[in-house]
Amino acid sequence: MIEKAGGDESGIGKKQFKGIMLPIMQDQLLSQEDNIEDLRLKFLEADVDGSGALSVDELFAALKKSGAQVTCEDIVQLVTEIDVDRDGELDIDEFVALMTHGG
Repeated sequence: MIEKAGGDESGIGKKQFKGIMLPIMQDQLLSQEDNIEDLRLKFLEADVDGSGALSVDELFAALKKSGAQVTCEDIVQLVTEIDVDRDGELDIDEFVALMTHGG
């Protein structure tokens, strides 16, 4: 990569480093944005009643539909741990945080 950027044994400068790293970082950020958008769409599909939050039942149904091997008790425990505002449901931000960072 250093050779492609025009560097030599002494290294590369800031401009060359930026030329190497900027495309890599942009690709990663765009990929992450695509993943988050996909998760938002999955949330909307799972939110059967259109309340803007996933109940334990909705989350359980969505995970079972995706092939996950979970029990209702697993989902209750998960919601209890992830539910920041303690309303018993997961809003879209809580859901995205759960799915992208494991909560």
